[in-house]
Amino acid sequence: MRNNMNKTLNKGDYVLATNYRDGDPQDQWCVGFYEGQENDRYIVIDDDGKRFRYSGFRRVKKISKERGLFILSHKDDIQNSPRSLWWWARCSMKNIEDAPEQNVDWKSLCNKLYTALEGLLDGLDANRDGYHGQEGVGISEKEWQKRIYVANKAVENYDKIGD
Repeated sequence: MRNNMNKTLNKGDYVLATNYRDGDPQDQWCVGFYEGQENDRYIVIDDDGKRFRYSGFRRVKKISKERGLFILSHKDDIQNSPRSLWWWARCSMKNIEDAPEQNVDWKSLCNKLYTALEGLLDGLDANRDGYHGQEGVGISEKEWQKRIYVANKAVENYDKIGD
């Protein structure tokens, strides 16, 4: 069975599974054994063959037993972390205690980004006729359009996040 994170998954493979693709540690997740797939969901079981989640998981990644034990031993850190479970699936297992603490106010950060992007878009619209960058440095129309596209996409994604 193929998935977006593994070349193949075989029954009995040790996996990290998340309910949603983003790997938010506040959503349901588990470390267990791959059992199979039902529709678009991956079925993961424990040592006794019981499903962790009846309706399955949307994303799984094959991991080593060592990685699984590492993740489970840091369960509390993971659930209180702003980092995705997929970060934990690939971070160094040796120096995790040295990783900087990240207490991030995500809503405030998104609001600042949104305000900055709105200002950028307003400035781009106002200067569209000249295609001038900062301090009069000219940029090509193609580069101008690329910047507008990126800023618009960021604003669209912010709008999806909401409050």
